[in-house]
Amino acid sequence: MLFINTEAVNAEMNQDKELLSTIHALQKELQQEKENRAYMQKDMDELRSALLQSEQVKQNLIDQLEKKVDLILTLIQKGDA
Repeated sequence: MLFINTEAVNAEMNQDKELLSTIHALQKELQQEKENRAYMQKDMDELRSALLQSEQVKQNLIDQLEKKVDLILTLIQKGDA
């Protein structure tokens, strides 16, 4: 005759349910973490792009200023001549 310990089976089933619940919670947390990382990466890319644009604008302003200084110096030299 085969005896089945129903208490042990029920305890094991409850433990399996708890493990499954934990796995689902961890999967959900992992998915949320992946989404957060994707948002962070997007933000970093936008910041990098903004920084690059800022550097380009700064360099353009420096170039314009240098041209104006050269022009002023040329005009001063012509005035001295």
